[in-house]
Amino acid sequence: MEAQARVALADDAGQRYPLVESPAGTYPSAALVLGPSRQYQLRITTAQGREYASDMVPVVRTPPIDTLTWQLTPVQSIQLYLSTHAATTAARYYRWEYEETHQFTSAFESSTEYDARRNFARMRGPSIYRCWRTEPSTAIVQGNGAQLSQNTLVDFPLLTVLLSMKLRYGYSFLVR
Repeated sequence: MEAQARVALADDAGQRYPLVESPAGTYPSAALVLGPSRQYQLRITTAQGREYASDMVPVVRTPPIDTLTWQLTPVQSIQLYLSTHAATTAARYYRWEYEETHQFTSAFESSTEYDARRNFARMRGPSIYRCWRTEPSTAIVQGNGAQLSQNTLVDFPLLTVLLSMKLRYGYSFLVR
């Protein structure tokens, strides 16, 4: 982590995309639309004035996911697997994000609600017994096909979900 550096992405046509430091030593970018016909370079100037630049490299598109499968494991969990493939010249390092959505219920069903302003109890309109929660991934999930003769990942272990109330009513898994 290098705090107070100047970091930018530059393309072979001279366009620069500065990256703003937040938090200290981290330089995220907003969503960038990078042209597939261009090459890009990362440029860093440290607070001490030292300059670094990567080679110019083309944009490599992430290949689509071929399959997403699951298997019940002996330790009372579900293992989710991902398979993908790409041309030998394409990316060999992969990164995925996911979000889980599951349905849950309150301990008791509430059929009435109290209106304190009018000091009145009435039948509840829409039910609040069933709810959905969506949680983004908190882990960085990476795959690596660099040491493989073919750029193919088959049944890559993506996530283990313990058998719990999370799976009781409804469960959805979105990976990208």
